[in-house]
Amino acid sequence: MTKDQMMKRVVSSSSVKKAGDIRSELKGYPKPRKLSYKGNQKGFYPDVVAEFDAKTDVYCVEPKLRKSDLPEVIGKWILFSMEARKRKGDFYLVVPEKSRDEFDEIVTSKMIRAEILPLKAG
Repeated sequence: MTKDQMMKRVVSSSSVKKAGDIRSELKGYPKPRKLSYKGNQKGFYPDVVAEFDAKTDVYCVEPKLRKSDLPEVIGKWILFSMEARKRKGDFYLVVPEKSRDEFDEIVTSKMIRAEILPLKAG
């Protein structure tokens, strides 16, 4: 499953559809704002941001896990988790179902506050 296909499934999910405002990297949606650590030029765009009256949920779609990208990816997840918490929302890490345990192990070991959302292929 491609990243775009995974994002489309997130945006069309019932929990996201209830949001007042949806921002996404997908065509047809306003783009989410870039998030970065204070004083750092490099930033990351969440894949989907769902804004509700009292909270904002942040979604990061990871179709595959590359060990070489781990330090950067973990930094991104921590940033998204902090942003969601700051806005009284939740951070969701959207992953292929077959890779759930791998992602879960990393999130747990790094103590990142994230809910893993596994998607079945197809």
